[in-house]
Amino acid sequence: MSLAIFRSLVYIRRQFCDYSVKPLVREEHYLNNQVKRLVLQNPAKRNSLSLAMLTSLKERLEASALEEELRAVIIAADPPVFSAGHEFTELTANNKDECRAALIQLCTNVVKVIQSLSVPVIGEIRGVAAAAGCQLATSCDVLIAAENAKFSASGIKVGLFCSTPCVPLSRVLPRKFVFNMLFTGDAVTAREALQYGLVTMMVAEEDLKEETLKYAEKFCSLSKPALALGKRFFYSQIELPIDKAYREAELVAAENLRYPDAQEGIKAFLEKRKPVWKSSD
Repeated sequence: MSLAIFRSLVYIRRQFCDYSVKPLVREEHYLNNQVKRLVLQNPAKRNSLSLAMLTSLKERLEASALEEELRAVIIAADPPVFSAGHEFTELTANNKDECRAALIQLCTNVVKVIQSLSVPVIGEIRGVAAAAGCQLATSCDVLIAAENAKFSASGIKVGLFCSTPCVPLSRVLPRKFVFNMLFTGDAVTAREALQYGLVTMMVAEEDLKEETLKYAEKFCSLSKPALALGKRFFYSQIELPIDKAYREAELVAAENLRYPDAQEGIKAFLEKRKPVWKSSD
């Protein structure tokens, strides 16, 4: 981070962040600390991605990288919405250009941390995920959505093209579908998002938390080194030409076979028993 951006963030913190109130991100642990649930908890502000919210979320995500027992992270929010996007009061002309740029970069850094984590990150989406909130949701590895969930790149309606949400949306959805989202600002229902591949699974609203935890539990029985290697390779190969992607895949497969967990998994399969993983990191 440049010195100018650092100074801008410090300035915004002084202007807007009240650290006397409860934390904006609540941390919960499940399944013997193998699953961490990070909950945006500022419903009065529609869980807007303010500087304080983004800073707290980034810090908690980064701390997750150090937890050896962790197998999955869930990002959720207190109802009624997931997130309405950026906090507009922090984006007005009253703030310096570099301050506004620093906020946008901080949001980008949060979604980069999500991708860099060695464990799957699951978005638990209830209600609206709009603009930067849609960017945050789309950047998760898995999305479990309630039937009432809606996704929108609504910035265009207030004169702000959703340029940063465009990046993940255009990488997971058909081009014309994304174009419509970006240039009309119209919301996409959970059912439409499921149909076009943005959402992994749609569930009843009252079952959302339970079903998301149940999905996260799938990862708890798996080898963490294999999860980490797989996630790293999954994202690195997506933009590669197919021949180069296969060459990288061959190297990754050879590396994976050297893992103690891989040999244990093969042995357990041949012996018709459950594997006992050798590694936890």
